[in-house]
Amino acid sequence: MATLPRRAAPPKRPQYGGSISAPIPRSRAKRPLSDDSQKSDSSDFISISDSTPPLDRAHSPLDVNSCVFLLLNIDGKVEGEESQGGEKIWWPARRVPEAPQLFRIYGNLGTAKRGMTVSFASNAADRVVDLVNHKEELRFLRPEYATSPGSPSPRKRQRLDKTALEKEWEAAVGEAVKQIMVEDLPSTAFITSVANSRWKAVSSAPKSAPVPARKSRALTRTISMDDDLSSLSDPDDSDEWTPPEPDSDLKIPGELILGKDANRATQYWAARILAYVPPRNKNQKPKYRVIWMDATEAEIERGWFYTLTQKEFGTCQLGKMESFQKEEVSDTDEDPDDALFEQLLREQSPQPLTRPPEDFSELPIREQFVCAKPVLMAILRGEYAPAMPLHDMFLAGGKKRETVGKSAGENGMMDPVDIQKLRRFLVEWVLRGLTKDRIVDEDDEPVQASTAGRSLSPLGTVLTDAPSSPAPLPLRRHFAPLDLPTYVELTSSPSLTAPILAPLSTDVSLADIPPPSLAVSDAPVIPMSPVSPLTPTTPPRYTLGMRRDPSMDIELETSDVRTKLEGGDDDLVLLPTSDSTTKPPRLIGCPGYEALSTVEKHGYCLSVLFPELLIQMYAWRGGKRTTSELLPADEEEEVHEFGRVERGKRDWVYDVLRMRRQKEGQMKKRDMEKDEEQPAGRKSSTSTRATRRAGRR
Repeated sequence: MATLPRRAAPPKRPQYGGSISAPIPRSRAKRPLSDDSQKSDSSDFISISDSTPPLDRAHSPLDVNSCVFLLLNIDGKVEGEESQGGEKIWWPARRVPEAPQLFRIYGNLGTAKRGMTVSFASNAADRVVDLVNHKEELRFLRPEYATSPGSPSPRKRQRLDKTALEKEWEAAVGEAVKQIMVEDLPSTAFITSVANSRWKAVSSAPKSAPVPARKSRALTRTISMDDDLSSLSDPDDSDEWTPPEPDSDLKIPGELILGKDANRATQYWAARILAYVPPRNKNQKPKYRVIWMDATEAEIERGWFYTLTQKEFGTCQLGKMESFQKEEVSDTDEDPDDALFEQLLREQSPQPLTRPPEDFSELPIREQFVCAKPVLMAILRGEYAPAMPLHDMFLAGGKKRETVGKSAGENGMMDPVDIQKLRRFLVEWVLRGLTKDRIVDEDDEPVQASTAGRSLSPLGTVLTDAPSSPAPLPLRRHFAPLDLPTYVELTSSPSLTAPILAPLSTDVSLADIPPPSLAVSDAPVIPMSPVSPLTPTTPPRYTLGMRRDPSMDIELETSDVRTKLEGGDDDLVLLPTSDSTTKPPRLIGCPGYEALSTVEKHGYCLSVLFPELLIQMYAWRGGKRTTSELLPADEEEEVHEFGRVERGKRDWVYDVLRMRRQKEGQMKKRDMEKDEEQPAGRKSSTSTRATRRAGRR
């Protein structure tokens, strides 16, 4: 039987799969096909079909029908049978391919975080709907809420602020739309519904230029897809993205900085970092929450501030800043009120007040100091429990004593003038003027006594023969007793051209010494011209210390004038006057304190007693202490802790300004060192070459 010839199979068309959103073929080109193309073999279509795999909806990475809306409680929990009702929201999610009853949510909803899976029973179909409706448009363009039958009526329902919730909903829907557009080929209806929605995530995208009506549907769809994708975040990237860590060089909280409050600002202000604010997505920058000097807070980027380790900390332009804390005056600086202070010390100490005023700080500073004397006496005797750790560590010596000294530098927010006065009141009261820190620079040349020199606080004028050469003033770095120097200035006759230094002889009768006029002042003595042999001289006016101010001459009590006997005896000799009253002896402490040397006692005053004095002052000024008498142990601990905290406070604005000055000094010193290291012949060689070039012309 003859076989009938088969008809040739019709040309195969490209296979786009079963997707209802496959591109329309006629949108490929507007011009008609040429004759050659119309007569082309069907093998061309077959090759295209083979090279492009079909987009099978069942096997595509993401199907639009795999994205759904779930009915969840606004706190992120799944509606269950045991639920007592409450307001709910339709939230976007996608099915888990391996488990049909599991859904992975988009965004964050209460306790449910991005990527968390929730489970629904098979009979919960009424709480799961597709992301698109029957028209393939986005089902919900704005948050949609629902209530359970057991929920209260709308009038009785508590009104909640849903601003943050709706922002999270918009971001979650944006993630779902983004994933659909990247991994699926959505329909035109879906794209149009997204483009016409009012979401913040989509409407914030830059709008495309209007497309002419004659353009094809495929071209219109392509432009809309490109524009909408620009405003949506990639959910896969969001799952893997982690916020960056804060700068490891920063101390959070507490780092002191100089920062600006705007990107284009030019002036920098003192600030302190409070916390690190990580970005919420990869498009944001990390920020730091800071508090400015005026107590306002702000969040600024890392490039808006400098720390002490950065060069710009010492070069940036500062705004006008002022600190509540003033610079403390050093004890070595010349104070014009020294004479008045010495006179104040000689006055009779006031008695402690039985009932201090409401504002303790209004009292004179010396009366404030007197109120703390009972506590200071208890510390000296080793009977004040809150101060015993410092007391014992100092008496132990060695490293422990050094630790106590390092911790004694905190003075709190008290006025530096009050701090200086309290320190001097304390040392004078405890040691009674026995010692004073006199530090002489070892690098200075020894000072020879001459007519142009300063008088060295003599006790009187004694006529004697001048030795062959004046005795130099011995200088060394030490703690010298406050007693007047062993050497006194002697004038033998008007013909002498220089005062002579000689040891004080005990053979001289004290009654023959005329009472000197002693002046106390901080002003430096103006050197006097040499005495002419033809000019009669008068006994010079002597000063206590090394300074003189004619406008501040006062008479000292004889109890303040002390000297050493010849031979270095440490016993004190007081010059008699009409007033026989003397200062009381120094305070006697516990055996451990009495075993200390004079220098160590002075260090004990500054390292142990003075910090405790400030603690008591803060307790008095803060109203925690109202009596000078010692309180019960528990109350005394509470008072001491309050004062300790206040003493530890600092004005951080003052610290920033101090750090700025320190940075400027370091940079200036570094620049000077660079200038010194620069070769000396560089400038001269350059000048020579320039001269030579000019000569060639």
